[in-house]
Amino acid sequence: MKKIIFLIAVFAVLILKSAIVQAQSELLLLMDDDSLVKETKDYITRVKNDEGAVVDKKFINSLIKLAKKDGYFDKISFWVSASGGLKLNNNFVDKQYDIKGNDITKTDIDARPLFVNSIAKNKPGILYDGKNDFLENKDYYSDHPLTIVLVIKQTNEMNKEAILDSRNGKPNTVYFKKGNEFLEPLVIESGKKFESSTIDTLVNMLFVEMNGKDSKVYLNAENFGSGELSQGGFDGIILGSLGKINKGYFLGGYIFEIGVINLILDENKRIKLNDFLTKQYK
Repeated sequence: MKKIIFLIAVFAVLILKSAIVQAQSELLLLMDDDSLVKETKDYITRVKNDEGAVVDKKFINSLIKLAKKDGYFDKISFWVSASGGLKLNNNFVDKQYDIKGNDITKTDIDARPLFVNSIAKNKPGILYDGKNDFLENKDYYSDHPLTIVLVIKQTNEMNKEAILDSRNGKPNTVYFKKGNEFLEPLVIESGKKFESSTIDTLVNMLFVEMNGKDSKVYLNAENFGSGELSQGGFDGIILGSLGKINKGYFLGGYIFEIGVINLILDENKRIKLNDFLTKQYK
């Protein structure tokens, strides 16, 4: 009996390893394929017609193809990338183009983040100064359940650090609150809130699942915390500031990717997306 159980366990491990290898091979094929899908072409055209430019067409194309292949592209309601469409003025960001059209802007020339090249694996990032930089879209709207995908790198000691929030309505928020000398907890808030630990100042992949009583956070593919949130969503969106909670909260660091997907990804799809972003940035 023990021998049978052992063989079953070995067989299960082999199946898991095979699935991981297959998923990695699929990612490599996606990233190596230069053929542009229609959605990428439409995005490039829209950005170009507005006098912007797409920084890395191949990466954006691979991202869109992965989301289409895994069946959630139509559920992406917001995704901006430092490697995507940008309109710059002396390297300051006038506009960042969302792949679904919910572009974010800042008209105040003294409060725009900075485009910086060659930050993570020679890939660009959008640098927020921790003082007053933010970008926003007042018209974007999205309900729970949803998955927020974040690729960020903080530059300062984490002290009242904003990542994103709902612009107009009740908070729908990811931020670091003021803690003690050694801990500035990551806080997820939408009606109710829960806290995880702090994170380091390396490039990090965060998946935040806003899903009522079953809300979770994953850091670099590992479970990082869980809790309960009230039903809510985004009524407008703001990056780099928490105007609805505390106007003293601003991000000091880089945002590489921020996406909002209007569903909770299953484990396999979440890991594949995490692996895809890891290959880009880590």
